[in-house]
Amino acid sequence: MPGGQRNGPDDEHAGLVEYLRSVGIADDDIAANEGVLLSLASRRVLFGDEPRMTVDEVADAAGCDAELVRRVRLAAGLPDPGAAPACSRLEVVVMQSFLLGVDAIGENETLQFTRVLGNATAGLAEAALATFASNRQASLVEEGESLAGIARAGAEATVALLSVAPVLDVLLRLHFEAASTGRFSSQEPAPRMSLSVAFVDLVESTRLTLALPERELSAALSDFERDASDVVVASGGRVVKRIGDAVMFVASDAAQACRAATTILDRVAAHPQLHAARAAVAAGDVLPRDGDYFGAPVNLAARAVPIAEPGAIVVTREVRDALPAHDWHVVDLGAHSLKGFDDPVELFAISPTS
Repeated sequence: MPGGQRNGPDDEHAGLVEYLRSVGIADDDIAANEGVLLSLASRRVLFGDEPRMTVDEVADAAGCDAELVRRVRLAAGLPDPGAAPACSRLEVVVMQSFLLGVDAIGENETLQFTRVLGNATAGLAEAALATFASNRQASLVEEGESLAGIARAGAEATVALLSVAPVLDVLLRLHFEAASTGRFSSQEPAPRMSLSVAFVDLVESTRLTLALPERELSAALSDFERDASDVVVASGGRVVKRIGDAVMFVASDAAQACRAATTILDRVAAHPQLHAARAAVAAGDVLPRDGDYFGAPVNLAARAVPIAEPGAIVVTREVRDALPAHDWHVVDLGAHSLKGFDDPVELFAISPTS
């Protein structure tokens, strides 16, 4: 009942059950999922009335060992269902694709790539649910919508979410092309690349968490992530990951990374709710692995961020030496002891001259 007073708990529950029955969910399923009834309609959108399979049945259909199915599910971030019929029939296709990967690059390598896929898709799913919960669902609750109405909205959102699959196919092709032919590609079979690595970290994020209502906090963090991503991509770099209130990105040269970091700091400073951000940039050889980068420059940039004042960027000597001198003000901050580094590291604060 939008805009009105909620019914009592019993009426709400009865209305929800009636809605679930109306979309074809059996009473047995309703009884077995009493604690998660709001999600049942969405699950029906995802998988319809398909009968679930056991791990053994998936293995038989795919032509592989049941233990391999369990290892693949675990690598993909899915729990072991034991002997319960909890697997989708679509997992047979997953296993057949996995076996093709084993033939091409080996079992351990395919398992590791499955972990990357599982982590990425889990993040997508959780982001979609969080977006729905913090926006549409929260609004419905405030408007006094019934549980049945909220469940219906969730099912409708799931229908829309399924349209993401062809989008992912296109984006995956484009990013494959960019990764293999773009500025972050390499001719080496096991490439080490020379890149600039930057971390940008929000200042006083704990204060924000305590001071802002959840919806405003979520919106502010989304603004930060959006601005960081847009700035880095526009500059030709790549956002590698988001770590709570920080982002890590890479760029092909130091000036590119520092310009991007400067723009991100300026946008945070202009934000009505975010206090400030700070950044650190290091450069050198890194090892790309599973969509991430590893090496001393990554560790150095991460450890150097706390040295920066709010609104400032600190850089290593390698980055300072690579910057056009007439474009940047440089202040020597001296040598700092950083965790994980045996010797003190020279750091410099920089700011653009214009």
